[in-house]
Amino acid sequence: KDWNESLDLIKSGILSDNEGSLALLVVGDLGPSVLKQLDKSVLSVMNDRNIIITKNLIEATKYSNLMVVTALGITSIQQFTEINKKLLLQKKPVLGLIAIT
Repeated sequence: KDWNESLDLIKSGILSDNEGSLALLVVGDLGPSVLKQLDKSVLSVMNDRNIIITKNLIEATKYSNLMVVTALGITSIQQFTEINKKLLLQKKPVLGLIAIT
């Protein structure tokens, strides 16, 4: 799975206007191998900013920018709805959604 191109497009697109740290909030039970590959790709493409990949919403909200990471067929509608409700309570906008296929 090579996500470098997609991450590079995110970096040069939506993230180009936003400076500061970035939290990638993982929703669903993505396996360790998927998370490791995501981490590797993120580090190689977006090494110019402080980035965390986490499942902890409170930790994610400490970063200046937030994106949600889901996986088709893994993240359930219930999980997505639940995190969406919690995100609506935050004053921090979500920059986007990364859906892993």
